[in-house]
Amino acid sequence: SIVRRFAPDEVIVVTSRWHAPRARALVRAALGGTGVAVRTSSPRGHLRLGLVLRELACLAALPYQVLRVRARAET
Repeated sequence: SIVRRFAPDEVIVVTSRWHAPRARALVRAALGGTGVAVRTSSPRGHLRLGLVLRELACLAALPYQVLRVRARAET
C-alpha cells in the first residue's frame, strides 16, 4: 500500500464527525502492525440525527468490516 511504501509516522483521516470513529477503526485495522498512528480530522458543524442513526447501524457491522480489511491488508 502507499502508506507502507512511504512509511509515515501518522495518517490523518479527513471525514465527517459522525463517520470518524468507524473510519479511524478501519484505517487502524488496515495499518495494523505498521506502528503508524491514525487520527481523524472533521469539520465542525451540527450532527444530523439521521446520519448519526445510520452510522450507528453501520457500527453493528464494524467487526466484520475490520476482519475484511485485515484480510486484505495481509495479501
